Amino acid sequence: LAPDPELVRSLDAVSPEGLTDDAVLELVAAWGRVASWARARQLDAVAELAARPSMNPVWPAAANVSARQRALGIAGDEIAFRLRTSRHRGEAMVRMAQAFDRHLAETGDALRHGLIDEAKARVVVDGLTRVAIPVALEVQDRVLPIAPERTPGQLSADVQRALIECDPVDAAHRHAAAAEERRVCRPRVLPDGMAGIYAVLPAADAVAVDTVLNDAARTARASGDGRTVDQLRADTFVALLAGGGCGAAIGAAGSGAGFKRATVGRGPSIRVTVPISVLLGDESVAATLEGYGAISPKEARRIAAD
Repeated sequence: LAPDPELVRSLDAVSPEGLTDDAVLELVAAWGRVASWARARQLDAVAELAARPSMNPVWPAAANVSARQRALGIAGDEIAFRLRTSRHRGEAMVRMAQAFDRHLAETGDALRHGLIDEAKARVVVDGLTRVAIPVALEVQDRVLPIAPERTPGQLSADVQRALIECDPVDAAHRHAAAAEERRVCRPRVLPDGMAGIYAVLPAADAVAVDTVLNDAARTARASGDGRTVDQLRADTFVALLAGGGCGAAIGAAGSGAGFKRATVGRGPSIRVTVPISVLLGDESVAATLEGYGAISPKEARRIAAD
């Protein structure tokens, strides 16, 4: 059944006690469809709010206002204040609502009918926000029919591949522009005296870093190091960048030090799968970077040449 108030009333009258496992599982799925419908209805209201003149003031040219604020207005701020959430979350809701109210209406309909959840809808919107409308529509037509059967991660890979194959030239330009924004974020506070560090890198560089850490960890484990693979990856990361740290893998018997000496001059091994036509210049088929997903033919040829 399509989600609507009648379905909500029907489900609310059902108690999971006494139902079979399969029936309870279907009840979970049905409430999931209702949650998608409720989110879509909420975003309908967000789109209405964001379109009002009161939410889109005319900023003086000399005003210290970011391009983001000029484009989105103040609806995101108002939503964040009312829902007690972050400005980032409020603006993300405005961005998604506007997309559903415009060229990504079919994605909004899929959310409204409970065919996809909010996470999948966000994948489509985030992947197509900076894309020309004709390309975005073509990608949406490709990925939306299979979206209900895909996980958010799989759908993200589908969107990336479709973008490359629909418009490889623009995909290459977007990649070059995105590479200009590569960064390592400041440490984020985590519980129990821990911190998280997040890096935004070109895909090939990120896979290369991941491979270095994996190879170091496996070398150490094979040499009898008792630390887990995750611990060894973390300790090697600290040792390579900071020259030490608590229990760092570099310098441990058979681990980081030996690995570092062994790999100097050759770098990590990364794998890219392509049709031979891509190496000869074909731009119509995306390549696959192992450990990441679809990359442009131009990037694949660069990696192959290196």
